[in-house]
Formats: sequence, structure tokens, C-alpha cells
Amino acid sequence: HKVVNGTVGEPLIPALCPLPFPVDPWGVEVITPNDLNGLKPLGGGRKRHYVVLGCGKTGVDTVVYLQRKMRVDPKRDITLIVPQVPWCYTRDGPRGPHGPMGLWAEVLKNGGDRDRALRELGRQGSLTPLFEGTEPTVCRYPVIGKDELQDVARVGHIVRRGRIRSVTRSGDQVSLNFRGRGGKVKVKAAADDVCLVNCCAPGPLLKKAVPPVFDGNIINLSLLFGPPVGFTMTIIGMIEASAQQGLLDASFCREEIGCEDPLALFAAYDIMDTSARSMMEVFLNLGLVAAIMRKDPAVTLRWLKRNRLSMYSIPFVQMNLAEKLHEISAKRSALGVSRGKARMALALARKIEGQAF
Repeated sequence: HKVVNGTVGEPLIPALCPLPFPVDPWGVEVITPNDLNGLKPLGGGRKRHYVVLGCGKTGVDTVVYLQRKMRVDPKRDITLIVPQVPWCYTRDGPRGPHGPMGLWAEVLKNGGDRDRALRELGRQGSLTPLFEGTEPTVCRYPVIGKDELQDVARVGHIVRRGRIRSVTRSGDQVSLNFRGRGGKVKVKAAADDVCLVNCCAPGPLLKKAVPPVFDGNIINLSLLFGPPVGFTMTIIGMIEASAQQGLLDASFCREEIGCEDPLALFAAYDIMDTSARSMMEVFLNLGLVAAIMRKDPAVTLRWLKRNRLSMYSIPFVQMNLAEKLHEISAKRSALGVSRGKARMALALARKIEGQAF
């Protein structure tokens, strides 16, 4: 029996994560997005002015909800705080919600230059800045539709001064105090009408050590690939089942890679590590799945095509995985990949060549 640790990627949501800066305790309302649905109206015909703290997926969803469900006037009654301008995957783009794999492929194509890869995907239409005409500074995999981008563009008060240091109240005025040279911004509403919406939680993007997936008698549900998360979970389950039944190609691992334990070859993917080396682990893990989950890669491919959480279940999708593994070996130095990993990439590529991975 093994213990399955499902807490590795447990997200921090606003309801469980207090604001990372102090707020004046004297009369500044603070809520989470979950509180919006049950929020009671203010008396005397007054309207709240919502200050949305954060512009990640939660912040964008909050802006959309305020307009579509609560009929809040975006020009007058919403302020959006933008610490960093994000790249967003376009739901209507050429690669749809499967864009993260496209980013890693573009990084490989550009010899490890992530910034150039992001710009190229922006040119292709797979990525878009949250605000038209701005230069994004971060990419954390939000998927957003054109209609949602239009909702964000309607917001009348957008503040881009970095991260907030504190929120204070003086009389009938609420001030947002920013770090460094960000200065101070006064909210354009009476203090009693200001409502801070906490969208600052990191979600699944946590800055903490990522444990190995297969660790003795413990299976840690770390990522093998990026989003969607469900695909990794199905793969972990299938790998473990194959290991228990003796179906992994252990002889290939021993003779071609020089490793006695096939499970030790799988490296947990740290989604917060933006280095090219880390991104290449995704292709190496996928290559391992293709090459060793069964002795015959064709059996694995058939299973992947029947797995509805797999990109291979989409008709005509093909990753050209063998080519990418050859490319990783050839560009080893530029990508920061070790010699051992490069040799493994070659061995995996040779085994799956001719298969439609």
C-alpha cells in the first residue's frame, strides 16, 4: 500500500489567505469574491465602489462578475489594481486552452529564450496582453476570452503602480499606499462606500519546494506537466498501475538510460520555475510516458487517445515529440539541460520514432 499526498498543489484561495498588507481597521470594508453573492446593499441609495486587488484570473473573474451579475457601473464604481501586466491565453486563439504546451515548444524552438517565445505567441494570437498596447511582465497561464477582455477594458479606474504596501483611512478618504516609488492613490469614493475585494491569493502558484512524484511508499501529486492539471493525475495513476502490474519497460530504462528504477526518472515539474531547463522536463516526462509506460509505445498511444483529459484525445493533435526530444539533445547547452538528460532524450526519441506522439 502507498500513501497518496494530494496536498502538494493545494491552492491558496482568498477565503483562506488574508491580504498580504495591513488595512486600516477603522472602517474599510474587505471581502473576498465569494462574499459578493450575499452582499447586502448600502442604505440611503448609496453605491459601493469596488477596489479589486489583483489582476490575475481571480481578479478578472471578479471584474466580469461585478458587471454581468451585479450590474456595477465599471466606469464609475470599479477600481482595478494591477501590480503586474499578465500575458493571457486567448480562449478564442489558434491553440485555445492548450496554450501552455505551445509556450514550452516555442521556448525550445527559440533555444531557451522565454521572452522571445512569449512575444512570438503574442504575434500568433495564442497570447494577448490583459490590456491592449501594454508590455506584459508575467505569464501565469490564465485563459481569457475576448468578451472578458472587453469587460476589463471598460473599467474606469486602472491603477498600475506596483504592489500595495498598506491601505489607510483618514476621515472620509481611503488611500492606497504603494511600495517604492508607487506613491499614494486616493480612492475616488467616500470611505464608507469603499469595498476592497481580496483577489491577491496565489492560487496554485505557490513558491514552495516541489517533492518528487514517486517517493518510496508515498505518491506526491506534483505536476508532471503544466495545466490542465487533470492530465497529470491520470498519468500518475496509470504509471503506478503499470508499475504494480510489472508492465513498465524496465529493461529499456536499465539498458538504454542506465537506471534501475523507472519511477525515479520522472521529475516533478515546478510551475513557478520559468527556466528553459525546467520547461524541458515536461517533454522529457512525456517522452518517458510514451516510451516506458508499456513496452510497446503504440499501446500507450492508444490509451492516450482514449483519455479525455489528454491533448491526444483531440483529433489530429500531434506533438512531434520525437523531434522535440532530438532538439532538446541538440540544444542542450542553451537550454541548460544536463548531459545525462540529453542522453535520455535521445534514447526516448529513438524508441518512439515513427509513432504519432
